[in-house]
Amino acid sequence: NENIAEKTLKPIRPKKTRQRHSNESIAIIREICPDWLKLAIDLALHSIQRRGDLVALQRTAVNIKENTMTVLQHKSLNYDKPIFIEVDMHPELAETVIKCIESSFRLRCPYLIATRPERITEHNRIAKLHPFAVTEDHLTKQFQKYRDLSEVYDHLEPRQRPSFHDLRALGVYN
Repeated sequence: NENIAEKTLKPIRPKKTRQRHSNESIAIIREICPDWLKLAIDLALHSIQRRGDLVALQRTAVNIKENTMTVLQHKSLNYDKPIFIEVDMHPELAETVIKCIESSFRLRCPYLIATRPERITEHNRIAKLHPFAVTEDHLTKQFQKYRDLSEVYDHLEPRQRPSFHDLRALGVYN
């Protein structure tokens, strides 16, 4: 009665229903975001890097003299030789990176995306590489929080609303 071969097939993923960001919607969201999240959004838009790569970026990865930034592609961590890419910074990216460096210096945090948490729990101390570093999960949840507070996508179902990851697509087209 069963087709055993069907069990070996990969499940078919449902089509993505998420909509795309627009420059206007991001501007509205940014208005109500805290400064660190504004910087994270700008860094994502101008560098077109994944959130995991963004939160792991350190000040030491930036070479102001050469106007470059070296990014470790976290999807390649399990490779024999992890992949580093050197990004030539265009003016908007360079300006954003400098703002991130200034912010992280104020917090004495080595990471470009950093914020002082409301409280530091034992779980946070274990999960983070630095007390003021931002985790991928926190970045995603905070973006969702302010995206929803802005009410810019209230006409869409929650699963259709664009995420932080979708900033990469908008960055490609800008």
